[in-house]
Amino acid sequence: MLTRKRNRMMCLQELPTLLDVITLGLSSGLSFEASLDLYCMHYNGVLAQLFQRQLLQYRLGVISRRAALQDIADDLHIDALTRFTSTVIQALECGSPLVGVLSDQAQSIRDAQRFELEEEIEKIPVKMLIPMGVLIVPAMLISIMGPLLASAV
Repeated sequence: MLTRKRNRMMCLQELPTLLDVITLGLSSGLSFEASLDLYCMHYNGVLAQLFQRQLLQYRLGVISRRAALQDIADDLHIDALTRFTSTVIQALECGSPLVGVLSDQAQSIRDAQRFELEEEIEKIPVKMLIPMGVLIVPAMLISIMGPLLASAV
């Protein structure tokens, strides 16, 4: 359970890089498979391994390209990855260009990750109130009240 969640988080972090590499490959004249292979050869993350395995099965003729992409999306249950795979499947079947769409998706994923990070940063001061109230405030009260009580006795 923990490794599955960790794998999903790592894949979500790697997804913008995947989209950028595929976008660069497509804009330089490579095919989608060649761009995906370029990513898999130069990166060793969880997402690269998954795509490498599915790309190998596709090349061997075990599964279709559509099934390979859908299997990755179904295994990980990541919304951004599902959008990516459905966009790629639709573009490859219809013949529409992918470069602009993939770069927009990469930027959208980065913006969402930045937004989540900002939310986490905003929650930190609230989480710090509990240790402050439990540990620091009583110590401060003792340091202030101690001399007053000692002089009264």
